[in-house]
Amino acid sequence: MPDRTLIDDEVVPIAELPSACTTPGHTAADRVDLFWSGIRSSGNGQVALTWTSRKSLAALQQAGVARRSSLDRWSQKDAVAKVRQSRSRLGALAAIHLWRTMTSEQVAAVTGSRLMSSSRSIDLPLLTAAGLTQRGAAFANERRAVAPMLWRPDISARSMGFEDTLSYAEWLGVYAGQEWSWGSQASRHNLLTTELSLRVAEYTPIGTVFGELLATARLLFPTLTDPRQGKRSADAVWIRPDGLRIVVEATANASATFRRRVDDWVRLLLDDTERSTVVLFVDVSDPSNHHGALPSLVRRVLDDAATANPDRVRARIAERLAFARCRDWFPAPGLAARSFLGLRATRPTGPPSERFEPVDLLDPFAVPFDPVDRVAALAPITNSGSLWGVPHWLRPAPIDVGRVVCHFAGLRPSSMPEQRRAELLRRLQHRPDLETGAQIGHGDDTRQRCTPADPRRTGLIAHR
Repeated sequence: MPDRTLIDDEVVPIAELPSACTTPGHTAADRVDLFWSGIRSSGNGQVALTWTSRKSLAALQQAGVARRSSLDRWSQKDAVAKVRQSRSRLGALAAIHLWRTMTSEQVAAVTGSRLMSSSRSIDLPLLTAAGLTQRGAAFANERRAVAPMLWRPDISARSMGFEDTLSYAEWLGVYAGQEWSWGSQASRHNLLTTELSLRVAEYTPIGTVFGELLATARLLFPTLTDPRQGKRSADAVWIRPDGLRIVVEATANASATFRRRVDDWVRLLLDDTERSTVVLFVDVSDPSNHHGALPSLVRRVLDDAATANPDRVRARIAERLAFARCRDWFPAPGLAARSFLGLRATRPTGPPSERFEPVDLLDPFAVPFDPVDRVAALAPITNSGSLWGVPHWLRPAPIDVGRVVCHFAGLRPSSMPEQRRAELLRRLQHRPDLETGAQIGHGDDTRQRCTPADPRRTGLIAHR
């Protein structure tokens, strides 16, 4: 139970907040509190994380230094077939691919299947047996900690050709229009970003939330001409109901590269003349360290970046750089500040004497956004129904991808027998000219062929 002495009008038990998550027993109040748990990514006297893949375990067994495990229950071929035949397992794979690193509890919450967190379920172990994911565990003092199992994409899955076995709708649901990717492997960092995004999805009036897979600059700003800028990736993207993109950068230390990271985002914001994007830096450093200098360092870097030259001042970059601390939103285990419900942050918009001013990022009057094309601005929310890694309660009705295929084939679905339509879907599901952007529904009538490198092929979050 939370300490009632800590509770006032501004701080409430998370269990008392209405959650949009409908997976029984898997709301934020039920899941392990990863921020306050002490879980770390390296052995520093606290908790260390270890990972197992099918390939690494096979090598250890061959060397005689590992015992047989549950992965030996299935051959890789059989495991792949079992994953392929199950919609819920494909949904779990989609979630892990989108969010990079997840606990079993988080997978269950996103997919809506509480079996995902059951120790008796074979769903998640099958993904590892198939070579698609890696399984992780937390250890403390040489003993496994009481924490959910961890899951992340397996690097070797990229060369498996698993996507070739999927229908177009399945490929879109699992891969989100992208190539297989494993991204950053900073486990604690990824887990906290996933949990924070889930809480935003549960308790705030957000439009939708995407993980790192769909948080690249190439997707957010598809008109980029510098390929180096396109490689920049945030940790998550939260999209307001009016289409404003809140790009999330979680940080636990002010490393030498942090200033360069901020400058990279500022350059992108300068080109975003429609002001469709805000970059939010979230302090997820160890909450037990009450004397850390990280907040002051981050604020100084953001202030310097916003006022580095007259162009940035004229573009009002300070209004689109925000900073928040996870410990302010969640000041103790099991507690949440009401300011979290509006995503209260601070921006370097004040006078020199009090530079950082509070702002609620979900308030359209405090952070206005007036898109030129409202349909395009809302496309990420509209299309999120086809992405199985998005929290299930945020997904609208999926788009009929069969109609997309028929449209590019120049045929009307109503004029074809069902058998012919199914055959056409199978034959054309991976045609390079079936660009994912056609599903956006925002009036793009181009019919050019698109390669995987073409951002229009993955226009699920790109704002024109």
